Amino acid sequence: MAQIIKRNIKIMDDFITAFKGCKTILDLGTARAGKLDKICQAIGAIGEGWDIDPNMVNSARKNSRISIHQGDMCEVIKEKKTGSFDGVLMLDTMEHCSKRDIGSLLENAVRVARIVVVGTMPLEEVPRNHPGEFMQHQSSWNLDQVEALWGPKAFILHDPTFHLRLSSKKGSAYVEDLKKNTYHGQFPEWTLCVFRHDHNYKRFF
Repeated sequence: MAQIIKRNIKIMDDFITAFKGCKTILDLGTARAGKLDKICQAIGAIGEGWDIDPNMVNSARKNSRISIHQGDMCEVIKEKKTGSFDGVLMLDTMEHCSKRDIGSLLENAVRVARIVVVGTMPLEEVPRNHPGEFMQHQSSWNLDQVEALWGPKAFILHDPTFHLRLSSKKGSAYVEDLKKNTYHGQFPEWTLCVFRHDHNYKRFF
């Protein structure tokens, strides 16, 4: 079974920890490339970001020093050479894939990454209904399914209160509106999933 630890996820600290030692990072579903930019600056890596949304791509190109491209991540990863990047990042993107496609996506990410693959996945009973052409969730997952997807050699941080903590910063009215209209009555739990080829996860304990 995968190693699972339940604790608060520290967004940038945990990402930087995960990618230490990486000199090149491929970000699939990069959006505005903000997280990738910060990770690369922190560890001295070179980043390459891809997103399917042309608006996100245009925004990222204006505000980031990262190399940004438009494309479907499920197709992009198939074309990348084995071991061509040290790390692969999939932040809040895997749930936008169908369960039919996500296994191939992760398999190819592991093939392309020489050191580590990092992804986040919300735990929710039904796919979330976000506004926007490219924002709809295509699949929903529970913790057992996430563990089975990533496999017994992965490491998973499980944060039951992540979305609620993040949303609470904007006030109680925002929280109630989000809970009712976006999260189907209950805030989803969150997981940060890491697969290292050396299977060394001591840095996360």
